[in-house]
Amino acid sequence: MPQDPQDLYKRILMQHSREPRNKRAINQPTRKIFLANALCGDEISMYLKIDDNQLKDVAFEAQCCAICMASASMLTEKVVGMTTDAAREAASEFIGWMNDGSANLPFEDGEDLGALSGVKAFAGRIRCATLPWEALSEALKPSS
Repeated sequence: MPQDPQDLYKRILMQHSREPRNKRAINQPTRKIFLANALCGDEISMYLKIDDNQLKDVAFEAQCCAICMASASMLTEKVVGMTTDAAREAASEFIGWMNDGSANLPFEDGEDLGALSGVKAFAGRIRCATLPWEALSEALKPSS
């Protein structure tokens, strides 16, 4: 019997929120950024280890809702190994996909990220899903 996609998505979100991947600090990160969502109180610190323009390690610490936690966990799995430019583009695409559908879901194997599609129906929760991606984007801005 085929599995209900909504049940699958719920399981994926709960798995990432209960057992987040890479929820830790990185010792001596190349870049670190803190962002907060003043509307709901979500807070995230994103840590990046960059070597030769490539993300070698990505981790986070957060006090946040399940949606934000799951999104941050998925982000860390998806962007490790990418160049900084590719990761910045992926963040932009994800934020556009969540906010107004102006971009495609980044990553061909977007099953995990696709689980966040249900959040789009709740405008007040979209920022919960995009906050980690906004943190990544800010952390990857070229130094002035």
